This record gives sequence, C-alpha cells and structure tokens, in this order.
Amino acid sequence: MSPQTIPADLDPTLCEQLAVLERSSPGILRRLVDSFLARQSRALVDAERHLQAGDLQALRMMAHSLKGSSASLGAKALAACAGAIEHSAYTGDAAACQRLLADLPAQFATAERALLAWVDG
Repeated sequence: MSPQTIPADLDPTLCEQLAVLERSSPGILRRLVDSFLARQSRALVDAERHLQAGDLQALRMMAHSLKGSSASLGAKALAACAGAIEHSAYTGDAAACQRLLADLPAQFATAERALLAWVDG
C-alpha cells in the first residue's frame, strides 16, 4: 500500500496513516473496511426508515455515526454527505434530509469501491 495506490475518493493523509497501522498489524485494514461496509450498508436502510417514521433524532444519530466511521477510513465525500444529513436532521429540515438521503447510496457505493480498491491494491 503506497500513496500512489490511494484512490482519489479517499483522504490521502489519513490513508497514509492507516497504511502505517497496516504495516504494524497486517490485515487490520481489511478487517476494518469489511466491518465498516457490513455495518453501514444496514445504516442506509435504517436512514430511510427513520426519515419515513419522522424520527429525525434517530436519523441524526445514524448520520453522526456514519460521518465518524467513514471519516476514520478516509471516505471524505461520504463523511461530508452524512454530516449534511446530520445537520439537517438536527435542524429539523426533513425536506433537506430527503434530498440528501437520495444521494447517500451513490456516495456509499463510491466509498465502497474506493476502499476495496485501496485495500485490495
């Protein structure tokens, strides 16, 4: 894993730091990415359910969790999208949440492709 192999959709500085972790604990990145992808794919379903139920507090908490976990793996665009959902849910703007949630699956798919390309590269 070298800086040249970091996809443009990931934060290169954070990925370089994670690569150091990988060198000291081989296989840890694969486990972290697999765990993230397994948990967060469920979050996409939960987010829509929370919005449909009008539970903006639960949506905010889910978005906050997604923001942190995606940022910790360098998935900057996904983290930004989740942060915008978190903010909209916090302010009670359900219409903005709906608009942002429409983009979330694409952001997640992009992050998934980038993370898998990086750890498999």
